[in-house]
Amino acid sequence: MLHAKTGSALAIIYYYVASPVVQEGFEERAAGTTNQIELNTGMVRMQAVPLPPLAEQKRIVAKVDQLMSLCDELEAKLKQSQSTAERLMGAVVNELSAA
Repeated sequence: MLHAKTGSALAIIYYYVASPVVQEGFEERAAGTTNQIELNTGMVRMQAVPLPPLAEQKRIVAKVDQLMSLCDELEAKLKQSQSTAERLMGAVVNELSAA
């Protein structure tokens, strides 16, 4: 069993296991007949997690956190833009209906 001793190691493991490549591997090995994935702890324990040196782990985690924050900002801006577009479209429809 893997025991991470640092926060950066935990974050690296989380990001690695949450990655699409690893998730697809779990899905391929998972058993289930109800269209639900049945992930057992044995599969997770058997998953090799490549860990770079601690300094590199910290750099990777900082970069991923920075990029995730940027994604959150972009998502918020996109929602705001969509809301603005909907309001503008509503105003155009109202203006055309009144004419």
